Amino acid sequence: MSRFDEQFDHDLSVIAERVSPSPTAWEEIQQRIADRAPNTETEIIMLTDNTLTKRRWPLVAAAAAVAALAITGIALVNRGDGEELPADVPTPTVAPDGADEQTTDSATPDEQTADGQLTGEPIAEPSAPPFPAVGVLVDPGVYASAAIGTPFTIELGEGSTAPWTVISNDENGVQIWSDDTAREFIALGRIGSWMNFDEARDEQHRGAGSIPGDDLDGWIAANGVIVVDSAEVEVGGRPAKYRQVRLDTTPGATADWCPPSEVPCLWAANGSADLVADDQTPVPFARDRLHSIWLVDMGEFEPVVILAIPNLDDEEAWFADIVQPIVDSIVFGEPAPVIEGGTARVPLREQFFASYTTPRSEGTELADGTIERSGTFTITGDLTGEIASTGIELTPANGYDDLVFTGTIDGIGTGTLTMYQEWTGSANGDISFTTTITDATGDFTGITGRMITALDQPDESGPEPVYTARVTFLLAIPVTG
Repeated sequence: MSRFDEQFDHDLSVIAERVSPSPTAWEEIQQRIADRAPNTETEIIMLTDNTLTKRRWPLVAAAAAVAALAITGIALVNRGDGEELPADVPTPTVAPDGADEQTTDSATPDEQTADGQLTGEPIAEPSAPPFPAVGVLVDPGVYASAAIGTPFTIELGEGSTAPWTVISNDENGVQIWSDDTAREFIALGRIGSWMNFDEARDEQHRGAGSIPGDDLDGWIAANGVIVVDSAEVEVGGRPAKYRQVRLDTTPGATADWCPPSEVPCLWAANGSADLVADDQTPVPFARDRLHSIWLVDMGEFEPVVILAIPNLDDEEAWFADIVQPIVDSIVFGEPAPVIEGGTARVPLREQFFASYTTPRSEGTELADGTIERSGTFTITGDLTGEIASTGIELTPANGYDDLVFTGTIDGIGTGTLTMYQEWTGSANGDISFTTTITDATGDFTGITGRMITALDQPDESGPEPVYTARVTFLLAIPVTG
């Protein structure tokens, strides 16, 4: 057994302790590779931090890192243990003259207008065979897949280090990597949710996250993820967010329990709500490496996510010469749920306006010198009810509060919203707030979002200053089909 085979077997066994891919699938992939070509020694080139620039993609430390993403990457292979590989994906046939004659019955992509909307008029696309079966080498050409619900075509050339191999093509994601070298990885899948600060750092967290799947920026902001590059783009005629990100690996900024060894990491996301069970392990982001992500808007349905990661000396050339042409070639058909009849949808985004007045009490000084403050005040407007507040003034310039709103939201119903709020004062007396919804009950169950607070100048005519706050609730309201 070669050094690569030994390392590959070891790394997959370690990764399997944290995720739930089908062991049979990986044995089949290895067996097909072994049957196709003799074993060769594969050295993994290590780069130091000094060799990287801001725009360069850091090298993935070992093939196991890409294997981990191939198993648990953003393409979201949420396959349970023991599930068989898909057997209904035909291998393209070859005509006597070498031309590929096989076509697919996949839905024809619709014509798209300049603003990315679908017109319903069919476009003239070349006939495209389906992706080859898992473990099979991919010849350069245009391929079609409807595995992730929304059909698409994609043109694949050669990988820069080896031909592409299909490692997944089902509702959990379409994934390819460079055969033998495992140095190039591209995946497409559906995102149902992202993890908030606490979920991302909880090794035992399972199932969906609290941040909606279409809110990539919410996950980035909640977890202090570093954005290296950002743009609003189109992919396949659909609006998309492009973010190139990496973790803040400062000690204490992340967790450190990701396989195959203790390295900086966070839980990132999980797949479609139509597929993810409550005990599903989330997708980790690990190490100080760049991830290029395209989050593609699918209208009312969960977004498609595209992830690309290199393990090469010249990452910029790989991105420009290999990845970008692939992303540019994608053409999406009519948006659809990940599975037929699926009910998962992106939430409605609504704004609600209200106001309240509150005095600033003296509070109670604690042994550590901080001041505990509490109170209840009435809120009116699109929200009517009461907000109970308990908080700590750490210094005269900053503190935090736990807030609970109990009452009614116009058009939604009644229930409670639990919020966590941090505030910071400035030298001129202004106070800024960051307020996030952490829980919801009653008719508000499943609602996420935040509250924006603007304070008017206090009325100081009485014994205590009285503040009037004008608040805007930005709510993501769950929707099912």
